[in-house]
Amino acid sequence: MKRLVLVLALAALALPDFYGISHAGRIGIDAQLLALVRALDSGLRLVQLREPDLDAPRRVAFVHAAV
Repeated sequence: MKRLVLVLALAALALPDFYGISHAGRIGIDAQLLALVRALDSGLRLVQLREPDLDAPRRVAFVHAAV
């Protein structure tokens, strides 16, 4: 158990200090993709694609475009 806690603690240290969360359902897919490119170019290293406002086909299309 101690080893697992140590491994998890070390893994957490490797995560960036901040991350982006998408909101394409609110601002539009094209605007979100542009914002994502700009953020990644500026040094963002971790993004959570979270799109509860998009229907499944649009969500899948957005994820494929973003990745």
